[in-house]
Amino acid sequence: MPATGHGVPGPLRWRTADGQAYSLAEAVHVTIREADMTGTGDTHHEGVVGDGRPAGAGWVVAARGELDQDTLAPLEEALVAAADRHRLVVLDVGSVTFGDSSFLNLLLRVHRLTALRIAAPGEQLGRLFALTGADTVLSLHPSVEDAVGGGS
Repeated sequence: MPATGHGVPGPLRWRTADGQAYSLAEAVHVTIREADMTGTGDTHHEGVVGDGRPAGAGWVVAARGELDQDTLAPLEEALVAAADRHRLVVLDVGSVTFGDSSFLNLLLRVHRLTALRIAAPGEQLGRLFALTGADTVLSLHPSVEDAVGGGS
C-alpha cells in the first residue's frame, strides 16, 4: 500500500492513460457521475418516484433507484400525501436498487400514519428488512397485486 509520508498506509491510487490519478472512491464517483450524464445511471434527486395510481381501496406509489438521505425527499412527499388521502398505501419497490437506514426510517414513520404495504422487495431490500427486524413490523408482499388484495 502506498505510504502517506507518515508511515501510515495511504489510499490506493490509479492513473489513467492521460496521467490523472484517482483513488477508488474518486474513480467510483467519476464513473457514477459519467453514467448520470449519459442517462444510464440514477439521478440524485429526480426520478425516484414514479406515477401514483389508484388500486382497489388504496393508492400505489412506485419508487425506483437508490433511496438514501440525499434522494428520499420526493418519495417522502408522495407517501405522506398518499397517507393523508388513503387508508391503504402500497409502495412498489420492485425497481429500487438500494435503500439505507433513512429509507427504512421513512417506511416505519409512514407505517404509523396509514396501512402501508411494501410490494416486490428485491434481494437487497429483503436483507435490509430481515437484518433490522422490519420484516416483522412492515407488511411485505411479493407483488403489487398481492399487496392490494392481501391482508396486513
